[in-house]
Formats: sequence, structure tokens, C-alpha cells
Amino acid sequence: MLHFGKILILGGILVYGFSVFAQSAAKGKDASQSTTPTFSASGSAVLTSHFIHHGLSMSNKNPALNAHILLNMGSQFKLGFWGSNIRNITNADDNFWIQYQGVVVIDFSNNVKTQLTAADNRYYTSQQRNGQLLAAQFDIKGKYVLLLEMNNNFEGTSESSQYISGGYLYKWKGPWLAAGSVGYTLQKAVGVNNYLDTRIEGIYQPLPKMKFKLGLTGTSDSGQLSGRGAFTYFFAGDFEF
Repeated sequence: MLHFGKILILGGILVYGFSVFAQSAAKGKDASQSTTPTFSASGSAVLTSHFIHHGLSMSNKNPALNAHILLNMGSQFKLGFWGSNIRNITNADDNFWIQYQGVVVIDFSNNVKTQLTAADNRYYTSQQRNGQLLAAQFDIKGKYVLLLEMNNNFEGTSESSQYISGGYLYKWKGPWLAAGSVGYTLQKAVGVNNYLDTRIEGIYQPLPKMKFKLGLTGTSDSGQLSGRGAFTYFFAGDFEF
């Protein structure tokens, strides 16, 4: 019951953030689809049965709500935050993971879109995994995605890591899609192995900004990191505004 209360609190954060930006969002185009300086807001909310990040469990097989809000600050620059409730990833009982973001969007062509992100990670109540992140994501033809990340505090070890992943989106019939990705974590922490993570998803998209997903994810070394990389399935509803 307490854990469900945490989800409701994060949902309140999403509603509050949306109410702050709603007036400007109504006046401009969807910031996720335009790089014009509309000063409008875009965002998303994802309700999932099990929050998995880079193949690792972040919610201890419990439901989680992820919220993401970005405000267009100009033709290419956005500011905002991403957040989720988390559970049992440190010795302390963590409640929330908040990521404050600065994002630069570059459209090289209609087929190649790039997003560069600098983020500050904050974990509550434990501060063990606080740190900074740099990421570059390349979206090619709306089908292929390449992600590169650098993290200065991998899993609270105070050691840096690099992450690379490649993904593919297959448009099947009507509202049905499928997606898959493979990632690799390279890190410098002693006693922790580098590992592969895989993720496959079946997607039902009844509306342009609404998706429902059934997925399976896991890592090549599920025995380390307290077993948080074991293969597991999840359900998720993804809503954008």
C-alpha cells in the first residue's frame, strides 16, 4: 500500500508539471514534433508492471510510473525532467529517481534525427547513485535507433561507464508493431562484469500518442548486481501529450 502511494505521489508530480505548462502547450505545436521556438511543452507518462532500465530491475518487480516533461526553450533546446518511483536498489529503501535534463534536438534531414542530452541524476532517499549523464540518440528513418551514453557513477560504484545500444522498430499490420534492441554496458568498477542486455516488445498503438506494450528483457550476466538483470516480462501503457 505504501508503494502504491509512491506511485500516486509521482503521478501528482506529473499532473502538477502539466498544469504549469498546459497554457503554453495549448498555444504552440507539439514540442516533440517541432523544433520551432514555441515555448510549448511535451511529455509522456508510462505505467509499467516492472520498471527495467538497461536490462536491470529498478522497481523490484513492482509497478512503476515514469513521467517525462520537456519545455521548448528555443528552436533546438529543451529543459525538463524525467522521473520514476524505484525500490530496493540500494541498502536504503529508495523512493524516487529524478533526472533533470537539458536536451538539444538536431534534425540533419527528414530521415536522421539526433537528440543530445546532459542530465543530473538524483536518487531519493539514498544518494548513492547520484551523478551525471551524457547521451546521444540517433533516430534513422523512424525504424533504427542508436543510443550512446556516458555515466560517471555506474550503480553507485563511483566509477564511470559507457553504454551503447541499437534498436529496430518493425511496423506490422495496422496498429500492431514490434521492437527489439541489444545493449552493451562497459564499466570500470572492480568486481562487476560488463554485460549485454536484450529487449523485445510487441506493441499495440490504437492512437498516435497511445501505446500498449508486452515485453521480455534480460542480461547476459543475471547473477551479478543482486540478480537484478534476470530475464523477466513486463506490461506497459505509454501515453504522450
